[in-house]
Amino acid sequence: MRKKYAILVITLLLLVVLIVGSIPVLGSMPTSKPGVDPGVTFPTRPPGGGLLPIDPPNAPLPTYELGANLILIPPAVLPLLDTFYTSKLTISGYIVNPRDVDSFYLDFFRFGTFESVGHYEPSLRYVANQRFTHDGKTYEGPAYVFSVTVDLPEGYLEVRPVVTSSDAPSREWRRAFFVDVTPPTLQVTPEYQVIGAAETTATVEAKVGDSMGLIELRDSRGNFLGRRRSAAYGRLPVEDTISARVTGLKPGLNAVTYLAQDGENTGNVTSQTVQIYRKHWFTLNVIGDGVTFDPSGPVLEEGTEVNFKITVPKRLRIAKVTVNGEDVTSQLTKRNAFTFYYSLTMDSDVDFVVEYMPLDNRDRVPGQEKKKP
Repeated sequence: MRKKYAILVITLLLLVVLIVGSIPVLGSMPTSKPGVDPGVTFPTRPPGGGLLPIDPPNAPLPTYELGANLILIPPAVLPLLDTFYTSKLTISGYIVNPRDVDSFYLDFFRFGTFESVGHYEPSLRYVANQRFTHDGKTYEGPAYVFSVTVDLPEGYLEVRPVVTSSDAPSREWRRAFFVDVTPPTLQVTPEYQVIGAAETTATVEAKVGDSMGLIELRDSRGNFLGRRRSAAYGRLPVEDTISARVTGLKPGLNAVTYLAQDGENTGNVTSQTVQIYRKHWFTLNVIGDGVTFDPSGPVLEEGTEVNFKITVPKRLRIAKVTVNGEDVTSQLTKRNAFTFYYSLTMDSDVDFVVEYMPLDNRDRVPGQEKKKP
């Protein structure tokens, strides 16, 4: 009986030795993995600590704990349903708490399809003591650092980062986003208009459009003028006309620039400048007897045509007529010996002066003879 018991104990001891001998020592785990740069050394799993949450916590698909945990960091965090206004995106990040990482790659697709628009296998660089803060948590320890620039087409896309590991199932998450590199369309009319001197406002019509389905309109004075969005951003275009009122216009030429932007206070910009001319008020100063003018009034709007009638007083004749000091006597239209006409357009303040001189015997005309006492 004792002999059988001894044989059983010896057998169990041999089994324990065999089992322990078959378990690999952590330091003896393979140090090179496929799918990464040659020469990169992969350490064994570092001691202690749990895995940080996989970014993003709000991913459209459920997140999983991986043997290797992926975190994407700025400058390209790829937030949910964000829009990027360049086709070249730089995606940087870390793989932390690594253990038996076999490969890491990024796949890009058109959203909702299996149409691939890019496959990238970033190089991994091992850092023995990497420190960073992410999502309110500070990590310090071994990590693989990666950075890759991807070139993507315009449209509604999704990215699928994948980490494969021999000690855990290969897991992934997906994130939808947009790439918009086409500037919006903008046509503002009228490009030039004239308003009266009494007016201080004007109206323009801005026809806007965007292939991705979102557009905002502002002017160079900082005014937000409107936003238009399609029923399905990223999949349906948008086109509309926005009526904009310009206020506070000053006399003379006013230039206003309109900016159409295909994002909410960001994105590609198309601009157009229009000109609005507000007329001036000008003063008309008339000096001389026998002068009437139409329209009357000392202040007239720029561009107003003024017609003068000069009725020569008795026993006088016209010596000179000047407009702002310039002699225009030869330009008078003569109706008869006593009546003359002149016209001008108000394009500045005007001094209209009529000077007379006495008639002598040569110049006297019927009706102006000097009566005998």
